[in-house]
Amino acid sequence: MTPLEAAAFVMLGFVAGTYGTIIGVGGGVLVAPVLLLAHAAPKEAAGTSMAVVLANAASGSFTFLRQRRVDVRAGLVFAVAGVPGALLGGLADQHQRSMPGTLAVRHDLCRA
Repeated sequence: MTPLEAAAFVMLGFVAGTYGTIIGVGGGVLVAPVLLLAHAAPKEAAGTSMAVVLANAASGSFTFLRQRRVDVRAGLVFAVAGVPGALLGGLADQHQRSMPGTLAVRHDLCRA
């Protein structure tokens, strides 16, 4: 990775973190497409995006908890339901040879 690419990824991380925390998505909707356009493998882009979302969600959640803007009970209910689904999705992805949907999105983004 060149210094210019590293600087661009730092800027993307800042924008994704800010935007993702404001609207509550963690920033993955910005990170994965940029990584795909930078020719990252689809599975690598998805995994990297998930790591970014984890960091952004943790820091945003901490801030919102301090501001008392979190319904902790609802969050726990969603977590109990969501964590098994996320684990299942990660396991299913290991057994999938390619991600045709991701490749189609990548193609559409490159045409735009």
